[in-house]
Amino acid sequence: MGAANNNPIQNLGLHTRAMRTERCTFSWRKIYPGHGIRFVRGDSRLFHFSGSKARRCYQIKRSSRNTVWTGEWRKAHKKDTATHLKKRVRKRAVRFQRDIVGMTLEDLRKARAGKVIEKTTDAEAAQKKELKERQKKQTEQQRKQKKQEKKGVFQKNVAPKGR
Repeated sequence: MGAANNNPIQNLGLHTRAMRTERCTFSWRKIYPGHGIRFVRGDSRLFHFSGSKARRCYQIKRSSRNTVWTGEWRKAHKKDTATHLKKRVRKRAVRFQRDIVGMTLEDLRKARAGKVIEKTTDAEAAQKKELKERQKKQTEQQRKQKKQEKKGVFQKNVAPKGR
């Protein structure tokens, strides 16, 4: 047969079971088993209401967004307690720099700052060099065009003369 059950609660017949709760269509409140009102519309859609107050408001077509005691109004106006719980300030890890054997912390910082300066000066020098090369190419092209114009090989863009 089946294996022996070692759980004393189950042996006593006290089974813990999760209750199936519904949500009110109008107010979004929890409706526990045996409570609330169910309403079936003509198109067979089922509505669950937490009580007569919610049912009556729904039937007179009152907007749950404008009704202060409903969950929809609370969400629209940011009154939920869940949002306040999420806004915790987290502690951020702070970097701690230690001395290296043979160097103090100040020496380390100076060395790092020097590296950054070297990198920036190298980059600036490379940019200047590239700019000079571009300018050289442009001047060479302009010289070639002038030479061709003098020879007469190069035609200027001139509109044809009318009769």
